[in-house]
Parts: sequence; C-alpha cells; structure tokens
Amino acid sequence: MNNKKSYKEILKSSSVMGGAAGFVMIFGLFRTKMAALLIGTTGVGLIASFTAVHALASTLSGLGLNSSAVREIAAAAGKNDQQAINRSVCILRRLSILLGITGLLLLIVAARGISNITFGTDEYALDIAALGIAVCFGNLSSANMSILQGLRQVGDMARMQTYSAGIGTLFALPFYYLLGLRGIVPLLIVISIIQYIFSRYFVEKHQITQANLSWNNVFKEGKTMIGLGFTFMWSALLVSLVGYTTIYLINRFESIQMVGVYSAAFALSGIFVGFVLNAMSADYYPRLTALANDQVGMRQLVTQQTEIGILLALPGLLASIIFAPWLVKGLYTNEFIQAVPMLQWFIIGCLGRVISWPMGFVMLALGKDRWFLAAETIFNFVYIAAIAFALGVYGINGIAIAFCAIYVAHTMAMYIVCKKLIGFNANADYKKLAFGATVLLGSGLLITRVLDETTVIVLGALLVTASLAYSLRGFIGRTGNQTYLAMKIQKIPVIKNIVGL
Repeated sequence: MNNKKSYKEILKSSSVMGGAAGFVMIFGLFRTKMAALLIGTTGVGLIASFTAVHALASTLSGLGLNSSAVREIAAAAGKNDQQAINRSVCILRRLSILLGITGLLLLIVAARGISNITFGTDEYALDIAALGIAVCFGNLSSANMSILQGLRQVGDMARMQTYSAGIGTLFALPFYYLLGLRGIVPLLIVISIIQYIFSRYFVEKHQITQANLSWNNVFKEGKTMIGLGFTFMWSALLVSLVGYTTIYLINRFESIQMVGVYSAAFALSGIFVGFVLNAMSADYYPRLTALANDQVGMRQLVTQQTEIGILLALPGLLASIIFAPWLVKGLYTNEFIQAVPMLQWFIIGCLGRVISWPMGFVMLALGKDRWFLAAETIFNFVYIAAIAFALGVYGINGIAIAFCAIYVAHTMAMYIVCKKLIGFNANADYKKLAFGATVLLGSGLLITRVLDETTVIVLGALLVTASLAYSLRGFIGRTGNQTYLAMKIQKIPVIKNIVGL
C-alpha cells in the first residue's frame, strides 16, 4: 500500500464529510445560541434531557439493524452483487418501518414513567410520548443513511446532512420564540422528518430496485441481520445509557439548570471531535473491514487514520481550551459561565477519543464481536461509576474530570487490544504526534489557570497558530506537496515558509 496515496484517500474522504460536518456544526451552533438566548439554561437542560431519552429509545428500537446493514450492503457492493444489495435494502426498509412504529408505541405507553424517572414529575409525559414520532422517522432516515454508507456514497451523505441541518435550523427560531420550552419537542420532530425526506431523496437517486421478498423471508433473513447488529446496538445502547444516566444524576442531585450547564460544556467539547470523527467515519470502517485478512494493512490504516484525526482536531481542541470563557459567552450567554472548567476537562478527554476511536473498530472489522462487547460493557459501566463518584466528590465539575480520566484509560486499553489482535505497535511518528498533542493541550490548560487574561489571549493565540502550522506541516508531509492544500499554501509566502514548503 502506497503511504502517500493512502493518506490522500483518507484525507479526501475526511474532507468531504468534514465539510458537511463543518456546516452541520455551524447550524448547530446557531440553534444552540437561539436556545440559550430564548429559553436559557432551563431550556438547554430540557433539550439535553429530551435528547437523551430520544437517543436511548432510538437505540433500543433500532436493534442495531442499520449498522449491520452497512456491513452487508458494503460486502455486496464490494462483490458487485446487485441482487444481494436489493435484498438487503428490502429487508432493512421493511424492518425499519416496523421497528420505528414499535419505538413510537413504546414511548407512548411508557411516557409517564419516563417523565417521572427523568424529571421527578409527570409534567413532561406528553412531550415524551410525542418524541416517539421523532424516533420513528429517525429510524427510517438512519436506514437510508445506512444504504448510502454501505454503497460508499460519501458525497450524498454529506449533502443530506448539510441540507437537513440547514433547513432544520430555519425552524428553530419560530419554535423557540413562539412556543418557548414547549417548542423543544416539536422542533425535534420536524428535524427528524426533514432528515427522512432528504435521506430518502438521495437514496432514490441511485435507483435501487428493491427486491420483492415475502414477509416470511424478510423476518427470516432480517433475524440474521439483527443478530449481526446486536454488537452495534449494545455499544450504542451503552453510550445512550451513559448519557441518560448522567442527565438523571444531575437532575437528581443538582438541578435542570445544571443539566443545561453540563450540556453546554459537553456539546462544545464535542464540536471539534465530532467534526473529526464524522469526517472520518463514513469511509474508515468499510476500508478497515476490507483489510481484515491483511494485518499489515490494518496496522497501517489504523496508524494513518489516527494521525490524520489528531492533525485535524488539534488546533480546534487547543483553541477551545484556551478561549473557553469567550467561547461559552459567545455561543451561549453569561448564564452558562460555570461550563468553562468542565469544557476544558472535556477537551482533554476528547483527545483520547480521537486516538482510541480508530483502534476500537479493529475488533469489529475482524469479527471479534465478543471482544468488542466485553470491552464496551466494561468501559461504559466503569464510566457510569466514575461519573457517580466524581459528581458526589467534586460536584458538577467532577463529571468532566471523570470523562478525561476514563478516556485516558480507554486509550491504553484499546492499544493493548490492538497489539494482541493485529500486532499493532505505534511507530515513532505516531508517538511523537500523540505526545506533542497532549503536551500542547496540557500547556493550554495550564496557562489558563496561572496567567492573567491578557497574557492568556496573546500566548494562547501564538500556541494555536503554532498548532495550526504543525498540523499543516503534518498533512503535507504525509500527503506530498502536490495536493490541492499544498499548492494553495505555496502561493502564500509567509505561510509557505512557516509550513516549510
């Protein structure tokens, strides 16, 4: 495998999804600002609570079907087996309708109980019941996204996400302004419907002839698909459970306003890491799966994906740590200023997410489902215990400290697992990059703690500029100086010299 060519392929797919993730991020920030201004910390806390319920219900009702469908469609597409693709699409779509309706009905039936558990009152039972509509349409749009991902239609996935986020944002202002707190769930429903419409449109572009299967065959073959998806579902369910439990604990021991503060910090920390992981996710797993019989190729791809991920995330993560107070005030309001220390600790942990994320897929690509299930179960239950302990000892900031500590441990654990499964061993460049990123983020956190505001701004700006130059040098060193990025930089004299072209 040609190193520079492989880096270019990774960067190309990352840039397509990264561009979409960038627009989605901007639209999301705009919705967040409107929520902060119009419905305050209570509103943001309710958004986080409803979103946690929605995520948990969607995961349970989805049964991992969409994730396993990606694997089956990708395998069929790799063999150019159109008949197999058609059968998988038919099974996926029909079962998604049934599972979506099941999720809707379950939320309606359990609404009062969920409201009491989550908020300590049944005041929000009607809102939770209505969330079932969003769960149903979300299931259908996820099925369409699985088809696009399995076919490796990265461009259509990017356009679908961008258009959905843009149009969904247009509805945020009237819903929050006219309905206030009661506009949260209707907005979530409208966004889910918009996502479904666009996802269906982009799938229909490819004119897939859906197989005409009997319901008996759908259930028979779908059972196998769901069985394959159990690993994905369990992993997603654990993540949703952690999110819901965190919201529950804060509601119980703090307040709905503190849920809003926590949500602000966690959301901001996830902006850049989410941008990076979304940019990389569309193409990485299918490529890694295709190399399942080539350990050398897998080791190389994991290394390359991690390096690109760190280089993409580093400047944004560092800027978020250093300029956290201004970021919180600018994207939210002064009411959320308590989110600043939480945001900084979350950012440190996010570096661990970027590094461990590519390694985590190795188990799935090799079909080591039991390994993956065990690793994810242990990690998430330890995480929940750490959150409960840290919340009791350190208060609301303890949640962010627990997040940071658990991802450091997770990164080391994933490294050990990959070493055993594929003989993974970080090379000198990998270690240098990971160590350098850790030192830079640690330095950023330190200066915000010990220096005055003016010095932080000046020194912080220099550090962020240096990290940006470092990342650019890293990209060009790995992909060559004939790429679009390198040729553009060569036309800017000062930047050209800084980057070393």
